[in-house]
This record gives sequence, C-alpha cells and structure tokens, in this order.
Amino acid sequence: MPHTSTPPMFTAETLANVPNLYRFARNPDIIDIALGVPPDPPPEEAIEAAIAALRGRKNQYGDIYGVLELRRAASEHLARAWGQPVDPERELTVTCGVTGGVFCVLSALLDAGDELVVFDPSFLHHVSTALLLRARVVHVPLLEPDWSIDFDALDAAMGPRTRAVLIANPENPSGKLYSEQDLRRIAESCARWGATLIVDEVYSDFVYRGAYTPSWSLTDTYGNIVSIHGVSKSYAISGWRLGFVVAAAPLTTRLRAFHDASTLGAPAPLQHGALAALQRGDALQRARRAKYLGHLRALTAAFESLGARVLPCSGGVFFCADISGTAQPEDLDFAAALLRRTGVLVAPGRLFFADSARGKRFVRVCFGKSEETVSAVLARMGRARDEGAQPRVSRRAV
Repeated sequence: MPHTSTPPMFTAETLANVPNLYRFARNPDIIDIALGVPPDPPPEEAIEAAIAALRGRKNQYGDIYGVLELRRAASEHLARAWGQPVDPERELTVTCGVTGGVFCVLSALLDAGDELVVFDPSFLHHVSTALLLRARVVHVPLLEPDWSIDFDALDAAMGPRTRAVLIANPENPSGKLYSEQDLRRIAESCARWGATLIVDEVYSDFVYRGAYTPSWSLTDTYGNIVSIHGVSKSYAISGWRLGFVVAAAPLTTRLRAFHDASTLGAPAPLQHGALAALQRGDALQRARRAKYLGHLRALTAAFESLGARVLPCSGGVFFCADISGTAQPEDLDFAAALLRRTGVLVAPGRLFFADSARGKRFVRVCFGKSEETVSAVLARMGRARDEGAQPRVSRRAV
C-alpha cells in the first residue's frame, strides 16, 4: 500500500529546495536518509562539561580565537593523528562550525572576481559561500565510475585568477577519498599559480576503504595548505557549531580578522564540552565507523535492488546512487516516488552538481544513521519492492 503520510502539498519540485529537506526530515512520519545529522547522543562527558561551564558562569565572551585549553587539546589531538605539529596560538582557530571556518578562509583569500576551483559534485555550501563573496566558481568534474580526477582538466581550469582549490576529504556527496598522490598533485597545481589548497576534513574519522592522508602532513613540502576540521560529526554535536581551522600563521592572522568581525568567537561554554569530548579519546569514532560500514553495505544492496547503480564510496557518510536505469530516471521523480510510497527521504543529486543534467541522474543517500533508522528504511523499501515497481509520479502534488 502506498505510504500516505507525506505533506498534502508535497510536490517533486519541493525536494530541490534544501530548507524543505530539513522541514520534511522533521516530520515524524518520514525517515530521513537525506541529511547528515549524527544519530547518536554526544558523549556524556561533553554534555556534563558544557553544563558545568554554563553553571560556572562561563557565559560571556571568551577568547575570540577559541578557549586556549581547547586549542591546545585540539592541537595535540590533530598532531597525534597527522604526525605534524600544530601551534595552538598561531596556527589554530576555533570557528563557528566547519562551515564558519570555510567562510573565514574564503573571505581571507577571495576578492570579487577571483576564482575558486571545486570538483563536481561538491558540497553545496562550499559553492554558495564563494558565490556570496562574489567569486567565480570553476567546477572540474570527477570521473565516473570511481570519482577519479582528470588532472588535465584541473590544470586547464586554473589560471592567474585562481586563489584556491577547495575539497572535502572524504568528499560530500560522493564519498571519494583523495589519495596522498591526489593531494600532492593538487597542491602542486596550486603552487604553480600561487593558490591555496583548502581541505574540509570533518568526515576524516569515517574512512572505510583506502588510506587517509591528512593534508597538514604535506605542509613540509607544500606550505599552501589549510585544513578545516571539527567535532560536529566525530562527537555527534553538530548543533554546537564548533570547527577548527589550521593554517600557517600569516593566513591565520587574516582569517581571524573575518572570524572576529563576523562572530566575535564560537560559543564559549560549548567549547568546554568539546574539550571534554576530545579528552575522551577515539573509541566512539571506531565503533561508529564499523557500524556505518555495515549500513553502507545494507543500503547499497537496497538501492541496487530498485535498479540503481551505487557508485564506490570510500569514506564519509554519503553515497551517490545513479537512478537513471530505474522506473524514475530523474532525481526529483525518484525521490518523490520513494517518499510517497515508503516515507523515506533522499536528497536529489542536482543539489550537488554544477551540471544539472548530470546531477539529475543521482540521489544522495546518508548511511550515517542509527540501527533503528536503517532497519526501518530496509523494511519499508523491501515492502515497496515486493509490492511491485514504484509508480511514476507527475510533477503535480502527490
């Protein structure tokens, strides 16, 4: 029987609007595998430390660049993971989330008309931030089926107006993991034009295939690298909005000016909670990584049973499913039919591709969910599959 709990004015087009995805995801009758919201509670130590900070009158402005104890702990944590020292006072800044860190870095590097190179598909907020700064975004397609880089295309995309290349490692939405060779080759292209390689590494704790190379570990050879990290995903505190930007001291001075002017610092009491999370260790991430790998395999099989082709995912919490061979070969129609029939929400691929004709062949699926959520998705998709092919839907209200 078709699922009937979707909003009465729901249309296929509404799925192309990111705020609507968040609105639909809050509907209790809808199961969200579109958005990357961590499913687990934060470590209890982090919550208690944040509460203690609130009760201990740490509620006013703190150090604009981050509580020094947190910066020191984050520097030690990252240096152990990266094998490269980080100066907590001159090279690390606590920002309002990784997204806030990206904003500060791009603000420090880009003037109107400058160029930022990204790979396609890419995280939509990376692109929108650059456009907000009136920069020109140059997209270099990653090649199917394994999301490999066409380095000739990358070199052709770069020029005297190129100020930076921005990637996520692992990528969102593709799950691509850039190898050490990839990173070195990109950094060399940046150095040729005096540009900066910016790496969003918020999902670096979740790698399932291949070796993760921290970008900061290459700074002995390439000085033009910025690493942006955070605690949002690793410790399930995305709503606390805390990120770390690691950059050479001259660039840190510049990006801190934008951080100061735009936010006056990240939430002070929550930084004490993040400090407790870092001091807890990495056991939580290891357990979640194993769990997510199982979810990746299970949801891959579920979407392939509908006729989709799931492209390789090496890390992060998302994969892309090519639905061009299914009964609904375009993303909005597929997502609408799946939501109408099963109450399962996925993200249309066109949100992440500069080439919408290419993007509409895909949907993005988040497998970084709880056991209960994934089990419910599998059950609903299984029932829909057993009842027959998903019906085609029009672009009118369904």
